[in-house]
Amino acid sequence: MNDQVLAELSDKYESKTLINKPEKVLVNPRMKPDYWLEPLEVWEIGYQNFTLSPIYDIGRMKFENGISLRFPRFIRCRCDKSLNCATTVSDIIEMYERLNSRS
Repeated sequence: MNDQVLAELSDKYESKTLINKPEKVLVNPRMKPDYWLEPLEVWEIGYQNFTLSPIYDIGRMKFENGISLRFPRFIRCRCDKSLNCATTVSDIIEMYERLNSRS
């Protein structure tokens, strides 16, 4: 993400920040973001690979540690996708297992 894209996203979401966590968002109480946003759009995120992390919770129901993205980066907004098309926790677990079964 370059500085121009970051500035555009900051301007776009500045008026959409929330005081409290959105009701439907599940997150570990230890995680304290600078801002809460109502889920509005789907973003495409690139990454180098998956790693297991003691900080994140995705996949903890199956693994001792959660799954995180190594070197995540914003690629683009997927305006062609609805929120219902976003990657789910189950999808991430499945991708992690598929990638690690090759080792």
